[in-house]
Amino acid sequence: MNAKVVICHYEHPRVDQEREILEAAGFEVLAHRVPTEDDISGLVADADALIVQHNKVGPRVIDAMRRCRIIVRYGVGYDNLDTEYAARKGILCCNVPDYCVDEVSDHALALILALTRGIVRYDRAKGDDDFNYPRAAPIRNSRDTVAGIIGLGRIGSSLARKLAPIGFRLIGTDPNVDAQAMGLLGVEKVELETLCTQAEVISLHCLLDARSRGLLGERQFAMMRPGTFLVNTARGPLVEESALVGALRAGRIAGAGLDVLETEPLRPDNPLLGLDSVILTPHAAWYSEKSIVELKRRAAHEVVRVLKGDKALNPVNSPTT
Repeated sequence: MNAKVVICHYEHPRVDQEREILEAAGFEVLAHRVPTEDDISGLVADADALIVQHNKVGPRVIDAMRRCRIIVRYGVGYDNLDTEYAARKGILCCNVPDYCVDEVSDHALALILALTRGIVRYDRAKGDDDFNYPRAAPIRNSRDTVAGIIGLGRIGSSLARKLAPIGFRLIGTDPNVDAQAMGLLGVEKVELETLCTQAEVISLHCLLDARSRGLLGERQFAMMRPGTFLVNTARGPLVEESALVGALRAGRIAGAGLDVLETEPLRPDNPLLGLDSVILTPHAAWYSEKSIVELKRRAAHEVVRVLKGDKALNPVNSPTT
């Protein structure tokens, strides 16, 4: 089959695995590290499929593609794709939602424990005269701590299964998951406002879209308890960063563990860098050697399925033409 697949703006060192799968299916593969919509638009005119990581794919890119049938986003989130516009143009969009589930939930768990046990506060105090247990006080027992999970999909559910045996009392909110399903995970279903007022640890695991952008802002931080910790391993813009900084500086919440930020990569003037109550990691929650392989292979196989005429496993839109 004479089809062309373009791979754009990937952060992996190579695309050998994708190339092997796609070329074995008879497709031509072109890989480019291009950063802008203008750059991509000049490369995809005759592409039958597009695999992207961080590139924004909006109307400009979509209109430039004369025969594209599928766009696959490397990863779970797909907020960089204009899926509705693509659907109107007859282009299927897919993601890879079932990789890195353990990696991200492990990372969230690690951040939660590092915050609630004062690990980083102790480490930053090493060498000081008062390097002793009160340096991170007060520390609560996990069985006396309420953990709130926002988003009970694959990753949020995985985190719940890891937190429950440690002893955290779990509450959660997700409009797409009913109370019975949450109950099977040991999670009490509540509204967002209730979660913000009751939880002492809040962990974000929802997709970013128009409804969830800025989900946690000044109003929500004002509801939280002074000892609350926030963990975000999902998407940076779920949180209004200026409101978070204000809440941390004012002591309205106790700290944050962030793998994602509103603007990435991390800018040297980001005020979060000056806050000892914040743990930052570089959008690395997804990463393990196994997860990289799974991501690359699953993205390539999705393209093969669709271009060969089979049904996609992970569509995120419904083309209308």
